[in-house]
Amino acid sequence: MEMEEYISKVKGEKNLVRDERSGAILNVDNNALKSYKMVRDNRIKQLEKEERMENEIDNIKSDVSEIKNLLTELIKRTD
Repeated sequence: MEMEEYISKVKGEKNLVRDERSGAILNVDNNALKSYKMVRDNRIKQLEKEERMENEIDNIKSDVSEIKNLLTELIKRTD
C-alpha cells in the first residue's frame, strides 16, 4: 500500500495532514522546517560563541590575577 493511502488533509489547515494509521497530525511545510533548523543552528552557534568568550574572559581574569601577584611579589622584593 502507498503511504498516500494513510494520509488525509486536516480540514482548514493547508500544511497539516493526518496519518490515519496512528492518528498523528503531521506538518508538511518544508519551508517552515528549514527555517526552524536554520534558527536552531544559528542559536547553537551563538551559544557556542558565548561559551568560548566566557572561557576567554576567565583566562584573561586568571592572567591578570597572576600578573598582579607577580607585581606584588616584585614590589615586596624591592622594599
